[in-house]
Amino acid sequence: MTNAHHDLYRLPPTFKNALAYFKEEPLPIYLVGGIIRNTLLGQQTTDLDLAVVGDGVLLGSRAAQHLGGTHVLLDSLRGISRVIIKCADPIQIDITSANKGIEVDLGNRDFTINSMAVNVNCVSNELSFERESIMDPYNGYQDLLSGLINSVSKTSLSDDPIRMMRAVRFSANSKFTITETTQQKIRAESKLIKDVSPERVRDEILKILDTRHSYESLILLNELGITEQIIPELTQTKGTIQPNPHFWDVHDHMMETVRNLEKIIPTKDKATNNNFYDLVPTFEGIENYFEQEISNGFTRLSALKLSCLLHDIGKPATRTKDKDGQIRFLGHSESGAGIAKHILERLKIRKKMIALVCLQIRHHLRPSQLAPEGKVPSSKAIYRYHRDLGEAALDTLYLSLADYLSTGGPKIELNQWTAYCEVVKTIINGKLGGKSPNPNIKLLSGHDIMEGLRLKPGPLIGDLLENVEEAHFEGKIKNKEDAIRFLESNLKSGE
Repeated sequence: MTNAHHDLYRLPPTFKNALAYFKEEPLPIYLVGGIIRNTLLGQQTTDLDLAVVGDGVLLGSRAAQHLGGTHVLLDSLRGISRVIIKCADPIQIDITSANKGIEVDLGNRDFTINSMAVNVNCVSNELSFERESIMDPYNGYQDLLSGLINSVSKTSLSDDPIRMMRAVRFSANSKFTITETTQQKIRAESKLIKDVSPERVRDEILKILDTRHSYESLILLNELGITEQIIPELTQTKGTIQPNPHFWDVHDHMMETVRNLEKIIPTKDKATNNNFYDLVPTFEGIENYFEQEISNGFTRLSALKLSCLLHDIGKPATRTKDKDGQIRFLGHSESGAGIAKHILERLKIRKKMIALVCLQIRHHLRPSQLAPEGKVPSSKAIYRYHRDLGEAALDTLYLSLADYLSTGGPKIELNQWTAYCEVVKTIINGKLGGKSPNPNIKLLSGHDIMEGLRLKPGPLIGDLLENVEEAHFEGKIKNKEDAIRFLESNLKSGE
């Protein structure tokens, strides 16, 4: 623990005005949960978690008005509200009603490391509090020192089963260990996750995929019996043997694909220093590209990890063995896209993310099929790839790279990997030239074609537009005048 054994802990300066206001309130108000945990760990946070022995909704409403924020009612029955303050350093304040006292409130929380509290009046004007001011009835401070995730009570998990997934996410992201006792409780009660709304399960899955340690979390979800409750189709891939050159069965191969994706996607502060991963082609702005929001605050990288996790989900249903004993999975990409769509709809994933993931799964083999082995794709093949996949084109290339690494596993040869990276680099550069992704610049509109060539509206106009885009991509034409002459020539020759 970064701040372990310090006598004084300091809160972020962004909370100064808010805490000054809450200290003036007559009701007992406590810092609780994440703000205590993160401060003790020396981690910055923009979320201020509070418990009030009184009406949390009324307090939230008053605080929003006084602090110039927006009040959001989260749970009227339990008296939970949120105040969002948008400024240069925006903060979010979550207020819980602890009507039965702070001791009861702490006893109803999930894990001991989240069951500590500090009265706001114990916070100095310099925004610091002392170790002695921490209420810690469940030894959360010691568990934090030891890096342990320990449930508060025998009913902590059954009271709200989503806590099982939170334990997994937090353990992988913070490199904490779930205690054996708590792991046994999760295994025994994992079926209760079915009682949780799909929206809450969805959010936890996407939060797991949004971290840098998704692979570890997915492995743990599987070991604790949670995966089979939320994505039974994934569990059904276990033991589905694959022929050479595959090293893993279908289930482990998809898990390995997530692991390899996390290693090949560069981040602003990550250097690989690994011969295999250093060969991965990149483009200008790749880090920002994969951090783009796709839906509900979740990123393009989260969607790509979903694709990695499910890209071969269609293999068990399409597995055949011919008379020579050769195992095949004909049509598994198309079948997998359909199965993935069903899974993601069940989990209430937003339509935009579903469409992106399913398009990637449907075409995940295509980058490796654009040219014969040992050859690089032609300009025309690259154009048609980007045309057909559109927004999913770049993402699918990185799914393909992670898939390739996970096929051979430890048996993969460096020269094979080098050659495939060159293929993918050619596809990227054929579109971007190594630069940031930008929308295509269209040389002509449909109106330009009708006016320039004196044509009537109809399907021919769309075909001609596509011919222009393809010729522009291949470098045959460079401007509007070139495009008109190109089309006139084609029309005269009957092409």
